[in-house]
Amino acid sequence: MHDDEDRLFAALLRADVIDDAGFSKQIVARIRRDIWLRRLALPGAMLLGSAFAIKALLQLGSVFSVLNESLPVSQIELPATTLAQLPMLLTVGCLMLIAIVTFKLSEE
Repeated sequence: MHDDEDRLFAALLRADVIDDAGFSKQIVARIRRDIWLRRLALPGAMLLGSAFAIKALLQLGSVFSVLNESLPVSQIELPATTLAQLPMLLTVGCLMLIAIVTFKLSEE
């Protein structure tokens, strides 16, 4: 059971495709390109920012080791190997955080 509007809509769908000389394909390609640019802009900026911040992270790790040396031994005790690896641990932790955020953003 179709009413007049349903028959009119069905007739419009049966109509021939209008030739637009590739205009529709260009618009779809532009939209897809913009979507990919938006998906990659934030992770790219995060990677670039982390590349600049890695030096500061390494300095932060060395500050923690100096801080540990200035504290009395009875208050905090960290193994020497942990202190030597602290800059690397901070760097790897930040890189893992960036990877997780990038993965989450790429799913959208």
